[in-house]
Amino acid sequence: YKFKEILREKYDFYRVVDDTYFRGQWKADKAKALKSTMFTLAGTKFTQQDFAVYIENHPSKNRKATVKSAVNQLYKKFVQESCIAYEDDRLESKYPEFKALVQEYNDGILLFELTDQKVWSKAIKDTTGLRIFYKSNKNNYMWEDRVDAGIYTCKDEATAKKVRKIVKKGLKKGYSKGDILKLANADGNVLKIEEEKFLKEDNELIDKISWVTGFSENQKADESIVFVYVKEVLKPMPKTLVEAKGLVTADYQTYLEKEWIEVLKKKFEYSVNKEVLATIK
Repeated sequence: YKFKEILREKYDFYRVVDDTYFRGQWKADKAKALKSTMFTLAGTKFTQQDFAVYIENHPSKNRKATVKSAVNQLYKKFVQESCIAYEDDRLESKYPEFKALVQEYNDGILLFELTDQKVWSKAIKDTTGLRIFYKSNKNNYMWEDRVDAGIYTCKDEATAKKVRKIVKKGLKKGYSKGDILKLANADGNVLKIEEEKFLKEDNELIDKISWVTGFSENQKADESIVFVYVKEVLKPMPKTLVEAKGLVTADYQTYLEKEWIEVLKKKFEYSVNKEVLATIK
């Protein structure tokens, strides 16, 4: 590019820049009377006012420097950065491949923002739509066979016998897990209870027993005696929305995306370059 500078215009700043610059207090207004061109680049003028704004925006706390040295250093950086910015603004016109890359990047950002608005965030925020979608598709989110059971890990055989009696009594009187633990552990920590709805392969002990309601036989597990009480055998059933929310949300996003694409297809004309498409498969 054709570059021409008028160095004498820089000297005016030796007068208007003072110690306030080193305290971060210097303002471009102090140079408001300076309006000359300092240099030109490919016909574009860079004036003293441009430089004054640059100085204000680039304060220094190096109080050992003189005003003259600070101005010289600032001017050098101002010229360098202005030239780089000028070149940067023209990269797309000079290099078509770079222009295409920038366009692809910008299009990607736009597509991301639109998809987030129309699909991803909408699926999370649109709780009513999510519930309706779930109700229409809940049979796609099924539990397999399960057992609702409690695993009772006892200190020894005597404890296991005592716990069985407590559990049987509790079935009639409506004892909670906490009630059973309180009664069994009155004289020490001799019982642990794990209550859950178990699938096949969730728990090795659950897999070993017969899946029928009632008590299992005692089994040895390390130094403990363990038995299971099966409350209920659960047949396959739809998961609740809470239980399947992650899967439902993902499927709802896919549904919203397909619906959005269909709307766009109806609204705009489009064509597919099959040759290009074949190269990315």
